[in-house]
Amino acid sequence: MNDISNALQMALKHHQAGQLKEAESFYHQILQENPNHPDALNLSGLIAHQTINLHFGLLPRYGGCYPITWSVLNGEKQAGSTLHYMEENFDEGDILLYWKAHLKFPLMICPENFTMTTIVLISTKIPALKLDDPCCHQQLIYLFF
Repeated sequence: MNDISNALQMALKHHQAGQLKEAESFYHQILQENPNHPDALNLSGLIAHQTINLHFGLLPRYGGCYPITWSVLNGEKQAGSTLHYMEENFDEGDILLYWKAHLKFPLMICPENFTMTTIVLISTKIPALKLDDPCCHQQLIYLFF
């Protein structure tokens, strides 16, 4: 029982620090010992069902509204998107990956390329998406643009 209690304390410490992979590992250890442990079941379920957001700015610097516009107005040399876990506050949470593009002036925007890049970006973290399925592309374009 002491081992489970220690593992739960370590899991909580990692979970609160946003170190979800480490926390999940401790929850898994607890559930191997006691498959019906209520705290480990609940907290590992929170990690498993955590929501992912695609933010059209490079976090944490460009959180909030109009991040690409602010990148351009601030004279940044690059802009992009961030795929991250959602937390209680907007544009916070562990970052999964970035997509970055160099900004060249005058600025030329090509939505087709950005859309395809976004689909590839999302599919690296959500492997169930089928990149060769045009229906999938249309649904993602509808969701994100």
